[in-house]
Amino acid sequence: MKQLMDYSPCSAFGRRLTAGIVGCFLLAATTVDAADFLPVGPTEFEAVHAADASVTLLPEARCLVFAPHDIFGTQVRWTASSFVHVEHPQHQVDCQVQVRLQQSHSSAGWRSAVMSARTDISQNLTTASVTAVSEGAGSALFGLQVAFIPRSGPPLAAGRYVTRLVGTISAP
Repeated sequence: MKQLMDYSPCSAFGRRLTAGIVGCFLLAATTVDAADFLPVGPTEFEAVHAADASVTLLPEARCLVFAPHDIFGTQVRWTASSFVHVEHPQHQVDCQVQVRLQQSHSSAGWRSAVMSARTDISQNLTTASVTAVSEGAGSALFGLQVAFIPRSGPPLAAGRYVTRLVGTISAP
């Protein structure tokens, strides 16, 4: 099992908001063999949540995954936590993660096993995982979409909310 990426708190963003709600995550490769995982495009993501919106989608992240020569295939799992307020961690917001297969080598047999998952803070479910698997060797390009999903009721505390999304690659 190898950790692929870490969506860490958005310390890279220098802008502070005194009003409004910002959901963000950071894509960064961590001690990864380049043959297994490669981020494609931007690696930092941020979106401002409108007070009247029910869901805020953050820009899609893309990553290229390579399944090595393995008769058992490869599994990639991305797990996200709830969004947590940077200054007041008792304030949390649900997070939804979606994965979609954009391209792949046909011989690898890549497919999304769990395409969408979300946290449910009201049920004490603070993580959500999506999964893709291959049946053989070959690469695939995946899109990952993260959504900021506030619950109905009292308004959210203004400020920055962050989530951590960790990718893990393993043999199934």
